[in-house]
Amino acid sequence: MKSDKTSLFRDLEEHFVERVMYNAGKEHLPDGRVIFSQGDPAERAYFLIKGTVELTIGSEGRLVYTADKPGEFIGWSSLTGGDVYSATATTVGNTRLLSIKREDLYEAMERYPASGMIIYERLAAILGSRLIRIYQTMSESYGDFPLPMDKDQPLHFIAAEA
Repeated sequence: MKSDKTSLFRDLEEHFVERVMYNAGKEHLPDGRVIFSQGDPAERAYFLIKGTVELTIGSEGRLVYTADKPGEFIGWSSLTGGDVYSATATTVGNTRLLSIKREDLYEAMERYPASGMIIYERLAAILGSRLIRIYQTMSESYGDFPLPMDKDQPLHFIAAEA
């Protein structure tokens, strides 16, 4: 994966990107392949190269997000201190991913802390944007679902940025 404008890795230290890419693996997966299941140990982070990945939750497999843009990050639980994945990720059509072990990414982030900080800032923006989309979907599905706008609530700052 190139370090382009859609990538979590754009404009980072060259040695950081080289180290991460050296340890990364490319995966070519067919339609319907489960990448990880909700509750599985969160050991890897994934970046979409090409294709589509649906994220579902619960025993009914309720769709909560569709990743379909090159560079999209999948498996955020692996970088936020989560021991397990919070959703199930399944391919839709042939899909190519970049796969990185949590430990390898952590090691690179420790060695190059400026790049590590940027990764976490971008991850926070990604999660904030997905959270807002979920609130909007809930509002559309269930009627008025007010966003908390109290300045003491963290979502206030995310919503104000959107």
